[in-house]
Amino acid sequence: MYARITYRLHRLRRLIVLTMLPTLAALFSVAGQVAQPELVAMTIVAMLPLLHVLAYPGAWMETISASVGCVSVIVMGPYLDSGLDPLSRSLWFALLLCMGMLVFVAVLWALSKTVFLGPTRRQTLTTSEVSALDPASLKAGLTLYPGRRDERAACGPVDAKGIFKATLHIQKLSGAPEMAEFEDTADVAYSFNESGELETDMVLSCKVERSTDTEHEVIFHHGENETPGLVIHRFEPVAEGTRVEVIEQSQNMPVFVYFGMWIEDYFADHLVSEFERLEGREPLSNRNRTLRQFVVDLAFLMKPFSGPANPPN
Repeated sequence: MYARITYRLHRLRRLIVLTMLPTLAALFSVAGQVAQPELVAMTIVAMLPLLHVLAYPGAWMETISASVGCVSVIVMGPYLDSGLDPLSRSLWFALLLCMGMLVFVAVLWALSKTVFLGPTRRQTLTTSEVSALDPASLKAGLTLYPGRRDERAACGPVDAKGIFKATLHIQKLSGAPEMAEFEDTADVAYSFNESGELETDMVLSCKVERSTDTEHEVIFHHGENETPGLVIHRFEPVAEGTRVEVIEQSQNMPVFVYFGMWIEDYFADHLVSEFERLEGREPLSNRNRTLRQFVVDLAFLMKPFSGPANPPN
């Protein structure tokens, strides 16, 4: 547990700073204007984004929304009437929490609607990590090439142009039965496993551009995007094993999507997750765990109360 918490604090450090600074700034601004009980409660509220990061890593839009909701609660604290009895003050503070929850939902909805909008551009993503394995084992387990088949990728044969299809198994998501409305497309497929988790498969058209013992370059194409992407794996033997450097020139992507990947340090986490899989290590990476979301867990909690008022006989 300690190792997992430490990993998440390090990997999601940018998200923690972005979301904790506003709540702490709001807390300090009202500290001298509220009574001691409310100050204690608001201190707990100010820490909620950090708790969300630790409990729900990978849900950056939720964490940002939680930060905005917490700030809205804190800045309204001075308006509580300190002359009221403790019960009335508790009820008013509970009302503020409900208001913060509404702000959280509104901001999350707005982010989910705008994340794929805005300008698109190619991004260059670079990361490197050291693995205890040798270069040959890492090249076989990390790169895309015709005939590769394992739990993460299934690559078909090449055609006359040297192109092959690669189906990549993406991170599992916690999903409610209502999410079964997802429809498969030519490039992304959705399915539920026996555990009720939502699994997504991405289909790429790939071509090996260059491959040596220490470097592997693949051109890939996904969706209707006309700009191809390029991913380069470089393997350098070091004293600890092998240093793997990954450079990806993406297809055109929305800047908000890139922002989400950057703030979660997703590219480095992705490489660490592959090392864990190949080395058989305990999974600490966010990608090697089912991605849970607070709103989905909340939906499950509320499900018993959301049935029809007059169920059919």
